[in-house]
Amino acid sequence: MLSQSPTLLCTRLLSILLFTSSCLSESETHYAHLPLPNHIITQFPDPTWLENIVVRSNGDLLLTESAPTATLYRVSNPNTFSPNRSTSGWKTIHTFDSVQALIGIAGPAEDLFVVVGGNITGEGNGIGNNASGSGNPFFAWAVDFRHTGTPHGVTDGHETKQQAITQIAQLTSALLPNGVASIPGNPDAVLIADSFAGLVWRLDIQTGSHKVTVKVPEMIAPTNSSGLVGINGIKMHRGYLYWTNSAAVKIYRIKLDRDGYREGNGTAAVETVADLRSQATFLDDFAIDDDGMIWVATNSGNTLFAVKEGKKVVLVGGGETELTLAGDTAASFGRHHRNRKTLYVTTCGGLRAPVNGTVTEGGKVVAIDTSGFWLR
Repeated sequence: MLSQSPTLLCTRLLSILLFTSSCLSESETHYAHLPLPNHIITQFPDPTWLENIVVRSNGDLLLTESAPTATLYRVSNPNTFSPNRSTSGWKTIHTFDSVQALIGIAGPAEDLFVVVGGNITGEGNGIGNNASGSGNPFFAWAVDFRHTGTPHGVTDGHETKQQAITQIAQLTSALLPNGVASIPGNPDAVLIADSFAGLVWRLDIQTGSHKVTVKVPEMIAPTNSSGLVGINGIKMHRGYLYWTNSAAVKIYRIKLDRDGYREGNGTAAVETVADLRSQATFLDDFAIDDDGMIWVATNSGNTLFAVKEGKKVVLVGGGETELTLAGDTAASFGRHHRNRKTLYVTTCGGLRAPVNGTVTEGGKVVAIDTSGFWLR
């Protein structure tokens, strides 16, 4: 082996360290190949506004529809490839004929879901900047798959345990209920965002009673904004309630107790998680992964961003002039080990803001592989 001078060895070592540091700084920031891999799971006819999504323990996807009807759908085995799935991969669970639109959905207990709906006017009958309630009360229903009995609503008899649908409450004081979130460890209540009132309701599933649990200025649409929709999507994660403010284009959080009330006898402070005003003009619903990364949909922006507190915001899918995520509305991760890194995104097909001003398509569900992405 040839000997080398200490100076030469130090120079080469420094070069290697600088190169390695440069590679790590980029690789530790985000996935090397963007946009992230994606494919369509299923797509509905045009026009269809899919508003929200939740994943059942058996892996099925439950989808709420805001237009043209207020329908709850099921997509079974979303990981199973089928050449016909993209145009016929859903089944109707139930159409709520008493209202025009279904909105948020969450699962407070195993195979028990709460969905809210009502009559909404605005772009495509969905929830946009200028959406409004019609003056009629909104409703919350329980969709319970835990009970056996006569099939109720499912069109193909797939379920061995059929769901029962019951009305929990008329949300007569709500102005525009939107996102719904479960409270970890509490199967008897859910939280409901009110986009116009700028607050969060706590709904008792057993009694139907609902009361304001959080009301802070950061939940209201700013007075200088062009839109009326404030708080939109909500999620609980590690004791914090996270929410998007659509008009403010920001993400916030606040500490809640185990019953869903503001921590510290109502004194817990609001924290700003991310400001996306330089990347988007509207924020819709979102998902949070196991590492605390937020994956937020932008609806009229046709884009999906990954956000982590204290880190930069990264565009991971879609584009302003693309149909890939045209009018993306909500997102939810798979629950099994094989798809825990798969993010399922719903869209409204650009009904709120047509792509390039004229192009719309039927709402769809897009699967995004997030397994190679991180922000550290």
